[in-house]
Amino acid sequence: MSKKKVVKSGSQDGTAPKGSLKGSPDPDSTPGIPEHHKIIHLPLDKVFCEENSSGLETILQDLNVLFSSVGTVITVEGTSLTIDIHEEKFHSVTTRKAGRKSKRMKTERYEEIIAYRKNHTAMETAEWLGLTKQTYYRRMKEWKEEAMHASD
Repeated sequence: MSKKKVVKSGSQDGTAPKGSLKGSPDPDSTPGIPEHHKIIHLPLDKVFCEENSSGLETILQDLNVLFSSVGTVITVEGTSLTIDIHEEKFHSVTTRKAGRKSKRMKTERYEEIIAYRKNHTAMETAEWLGLTKQTYYRRMKEWKEEAMHASD
């Protein structure tokens, strides 16, 4: 499990310099937050919050609908924007498991190929498997390593 990370920034009165989004680690941890959450606090301009409170609420609702599937909740309390990220859910959703899955050679098949190879040339064995000579040597190396790991 990952450790809880809390990041806060801004001044004591809740105002922040415009364009300032850099946070610094807060030595105090937020009580009641599970370890697999990452909380980020970002300051908002006090005047902006007062003038656009209804627009901010609409934007937050839309963002929370979009981010709910990845385990993220965005809230505004006073002049602080808080982003709560459920790290385990976020990682499971955002990590791709794309690409063709590799086919594992069964140990029996590898042993059959080795037995065939004893009586035939490498080129004949490659043709028998339907591979080019280069692919045959590369696959034999891979299969040998797999067979060694399987026997452990």
